Amino acid sequence: MQILNKIFNREAPTAQHKRSVKTDFITFLDSNNCKYDREDDREEKLERFYFDYQGGHYIAIIKDNNMGVDVNFPSFTDAPTSELQLVRAMCNRSNANSSILKYTYTFDETKDLVRVHLAFFCTAVYAEEMTQLLNACFYFQRAFCEEYEDAKKNQDQYTSTDIERTFARNARERYLIAQQELKHDSQRLATQLRTSSHQPLQLGEFLATALDLEHCQCRLMTITRGTHVETIDSDIKQYSLAHLLIDDRQNDAEPFVHQLATATVTLTMMDEQKPDELSDMLLTITAQPAHADATSIYFHITATLTDANVDRASALNSRHAPQAISTLAAYDLASPEKKMQEFNYMWQDAQIKMRDGEELSDEQQLILDVTDANIGYCLYWGKNYMLQERFVEALRFFLNAYRAMNAMFFKINDELKSTFSELCYNIGFCYAELQQYQQAFYYLQMLENNGNVRHNSELINCLANNRDVRVFKIIDDIYDAIQEHFQKDEDIPEELQSFVNFLRRRRAYALIEFDELDNAEKAFNEMLDEPENSDYALGELAYIKRLRQSKTQADGSTTSTQADSDADHKKADETQ
Repeated sequence: MQILNKIFNREAPTAQHKRSVKTDFITFLDSNNCKYDREDDREEKLERFYFDYQGGHYIAIIKDNNMGVDVNFPSFTDAPTSELQLVRAMCNRSNANSSILKYTYTFDETKDLVRVHLAFFCTAVYAEEMTQLLNACFYFQRAFCEEYEDAKKNQDQYTSTDIERTFARNARERYLIAQQELKHDSQRLATQLRTSSHQPLQLGEFLATALDLEHCQCRLMTITRGTHVETIDSDIKQYSLAHLLIDDRQNDAEPFVHQLATATVTLTMMDEQKPDELSDMLLTITAQPAHADATSIYFHITATLTDANVDRASALNSRHAPQAISTLAAYDLASPEKKMQEFNYMWQDAQIKMRDGEELSDEQQLILDVTDANIGYCLYWGKNYMLQERFVEALRFFLNAYRAMNAMFFKINDELKSTFSELCYNIGFCYAELQQYQQAFYYLQMLENNGNVRHNSELINCLANNRDVRVFKIIDDIYDAIQEHFQKDEDIPEELQSFVNFLRRRRAYALIEFDELDNAEKAFNEMLDEPENSDYALGELAYIKRLRQSKTQADGSTTSTQADSDADHKKADETQ
């Protein structure tokens, strides 16, 4: 196609020799006996030409500034909307391989179709080159349709659990999912959260989201900064955590008015099973400066929750295990107006990219089919913060969107139901990052068996990391479904093999959690010669060895330890 490249390498005509694009284009149509209709759009300041060329129907647009002609070969092939992912992937791939012809697609809602189009732009009309371009449209139409049919056949070979692995997934999200695949020597995950000067992250929201303590009562809060001690006994849940270090009147030179702050909060807990029984917990929060930029002020927070009763008998019977969370928080300086402006721009940009067949960001993919601006705003900022690992603030936005979409579930179309599924996944993901696995499972369970690899991976991570016995059945069911389609392991496609390895690692990990050390050891030994699994397997085998050594040492002192434990248990019974 050398003649195509010549068009874009040709020197532009000088002002003295500037040709009339419209005149030359009409001359070209007449010389080729092309039938055409003209439409003058005064509002848009352009003319449209609807013309036929060798049996193909085209649309050409020439603006009043006469700077060039935009030629479209519309609807050269159609596909059902259920194949949208494949159409999008094919358009992106074709556009990456062509700098001249542009592939785009649009929706025909009345017929439930996706229509694919070709387009090119010329700054000047030369008969030979215009002929070559129009003929090229036929050539690339045939090539696209042939490749599309081949892609459909290859896609049909995969099991339903692998369908999305046919397409490239976002590298950042794959990284975050991989980070949740815990190893036994590194259980604690750091989290990040973000607040806003207009929507401050308050203590109550932090308690509910990060520590699952929505219904607790805050009786007393004591804040220590250097030698200054401040006591708060009312509206404690409304206290903004940023104010531990940052004053609303901070100056640009030094945004932090304090370099260290410690807050202790006495909480009263109620047992939902026994509402009349109350227990006290003690929350300790330490805040330290991190850094600042033009849009945000960052600071570290470490929060520890322990039982207020520290005697041994009470600790053994406590309903609340100690918890700790380490976070990077941010005090956001952006106004609500600026955040809304950014959302509106990205929302409109998503529609344009969709029309032109260009790649969308993760946030744009999530908001693409949303028609309600409030829901779209929450989805956009929720996804934005989730990908930056600001999970508490992401949940603030995601949960608002969930409540709205859940209430209208039976009134939304299939595209929005797909968005709702992705929303449930995002909520479950954020809760899992905060190690609130019960809440995570509530949302992820809605997605079980939906054929989405990312969704299934997150559900398995949630159950495995929470020592939930249901993880074995889910993994075994998925693995059995894969084996039904591929009788031999070597027949499994490369994209699916990575997911199979993930299932095997997670199952072996869970076996250790349930003290099935021999079975876990056997499973990890089988992975030692596998490049994708060997490093992980070595670490887990070393952990199994340490567990066995600890058990051997513990067995030597079982008699004395058991005697002490029996005495303590008897003493506890006597005090009841």
